[in-house]
Amino acid sequence: MTEVVPHRVRTAAESAGFGPLVQRFRHPNARLFAAITWAYFAMVASLPLALLVSIVLALAGRGPQPQWPVALISVLVGGTAAYLLAQLAIGNVTRRAIYLYPGGYVATGPSGRVIRTVAWQRLAGIDGMGSPLQMRVQVAGTRARTVFAFRHRGGWPRPIKFTEITGREQLGPLAYRLYIEDTGKPA
Repeated sequence: MTEVVPHRVRTAAESAGFGPLVQRFRHPNARLFAAITWAYFAMVASLPLALLVSIVLALAGRGPQPQWPVALISVLVGGTAAYLLAQLAIGNVTRRAIYLYPGGYVATGPSGRVIRTVAWQRLAGIDGMGSPLQMRVQVAGTRARTVFAFRHRGGWPRPIKFTEITGREQLGPLAYRLYIEDTGKPA
């Protein structure tokens, strides 16, 4: 493939012996994770701003005198937390991904760090495929979505769960096909 694979992912896949990259998918729930992280950012970022407003009002003679050490530490900690949350929100969209290989998959988190390297042999199954019963969700007039889960043997690591728009599924069916090709058994 012509797609650039991050060094961390390539190293993890090579050390596990997965073979060449089949396809990279941005995590299907990435936008939801980003929206949740932006909501946390809004809550955390508003605290240092409120503190700065109270300091300005106090300096203008409209309140008690500010306690500078507490105020500065609070602004620095709150600002740093807001910055980190913003980076995670951006990373949820740009760096959180699932890389499929003939021998397994590699999942990355919002920082781009490899969080899972799992061989298809270690999967107990892929929920959402291989059965006439599929779980679908639909919220308030949105398009129906099929729920998938990569279940691992022994319950660890915990399953990777995601949804894809029904009729436009890509990650789930391709992962299922690779799982069948590697293990020779349906999920």
